[in-house]
Amino acid sequence: MGEFVKELLEKRHINVASMGSAMVPSVKSGTIQNYYKSAVISDDVLDRMTRALGFDLRGMVQDEQARRSDVKAELRTAGSNQVAEEAPPYVRRPSVSTTGGSAYEIVLKMEEWPEDVQLRILKFLQQQPKRGVNSATGS
Repeated sequence: MGEFVKELLEKRHINVASMGSAMVPSVKSGTIQNYYKSAVISDDVLDRMTRALGFDLRGMVQDEQARRSDVKAELRTAGSNQVAEEAPPYVRRPSVSTTGGSAYEIVLKMEEWPEDVQLRILKFLQQQPKRGVNSATGS
């Protein structure tokens, strides 16, 4: 995963030294270079990088890990008609907070749910108040 993170940061032209100093606690650029060689980067480090960068790096890494594991599962089961285990229809990941608080967001994979459940989920979400609004308003 270190190589994936390195490519992602290079594509976005992110200065590693400034990202390291923005992480709490701060990290030297040499340490970040060591992360690039790592097969697995801990969730704590990914969370700190996410907060320092202001976009969901941890979610991108988790999505890439899931994609790679799906490819491996397909290769293992290429001779059979069934896949051993399906991915869950949702992903829970920490949200990027500018206030320093901790929160999680849930990303639903709507195509995995039956149509009647999709409609109930959408209706529920439409009835929720927006951020910064004390009560729900609307039709």
